Amino acid sequence: MANKNRFEFEYWALQFVNAIPAQNKSKENMRGADKGVDGIVNFYKKLHGGEEIGRAIVQVKSGSIKRNDIATLKGDIEREHADAGIFITLEEPTRPMTEEAVSAGSFEVAVGPVPSEFPKIQILTIKELLTGKKPNLPAGWLVSNHKEAEAEKEDHSQSLWEQIK
Repeated sequence: MANKNRFEFEYWALQFVNAIPAQNKSKENMRGADKGVDGIVNFYKKLHGGEEIGRAIVQVKSGSIKRNDIATLKGDIEREHADAGIFITLEEPTRPMTEEAVSAGSFEVAVGPVPSEFPKIQILTIKELLTGKKPNLPAGWLVSNHKEAEAEKEDHSQSLWEQIK
């Protein structure tokens, strides 16, 4: 899928972290520059007694990756005034990429009475996402942005033979 249609791959990958596609990612504007933002994950954060919505920007890469991609994500987080960044890739991250992500530090939110720290940049592979790994973000981010399909109410207990008769 990544080789055939990069944009469809991005949409597919964003669902694993419950990200909303970036506004500039509409079907009409799929070829435009995305400024490094493929999707947004919203979450709840409390700062100094008031409740706020936090943001993590998401970048999806289907091709070759390098340390500079993480350095660029770091700059994109600052430019977009986001709390964090999630880098999704088909390939395993290199050691320099991981070191760059760790060097970005963390951000703090008050989860309950005690402040908690979360990584500023997280790198997740498609393989990890397919096995159920999720980004480490504050509570509330798991609330689905997508409408759930209603469960089918039909009884499918008939055997195939009975259906053919």
